Amino acid sequence: MDPATTAVINYLEQRAEIDRVHVKDKSTCSLDAFLRWEEKNECELPDDLKKFYTMSDGLEVRWSIKTGNAIPTFIGKMYINSLNDLTRITSSGSKQTAVDELNDFAENDTPRFNSCAWYIFELDPCDGQGRVCLVYSP
Repeated sequence: MDPATTAVINYLEQRAEIDRVHVKDKSTCSLDAFLRWEEKNECELPDDLKKFYTMSDGLEVRWSIKTGNAIPTFIGKMYINSLNDLTRITSSGSKQTAVDELNDFAENDTPRFNSCAWYIFELDPCDGQGRVCLVYSP
């Protein structure tokens, strides 16, 4: 795991109000896995994301607190898809809706995304409650 993620986990574990921190162990990605992924998706990942995936093939950290009835209550999650589940959002076919959803801001809000000018990848599907995406210019 990278130092920033380790620091967050340590912080959560030291908090008295946090009952449990669950970290799902993930393997690392090989150079061959990157080559296959980049060939399949016809683009190259940013170096910092590649570096992350060489340390861990995704991320899943969940934490909970105990409420008055002593039952753990889930309150937080950090999640990044594994390399194989890293989905590129495009403006063609069935994924057009996804680009439209990303552009679903109030009238004058920015940014506006165009998958021809930007690479857009879904890092976390947020259990269907939204999306966390990586957006970068090739």
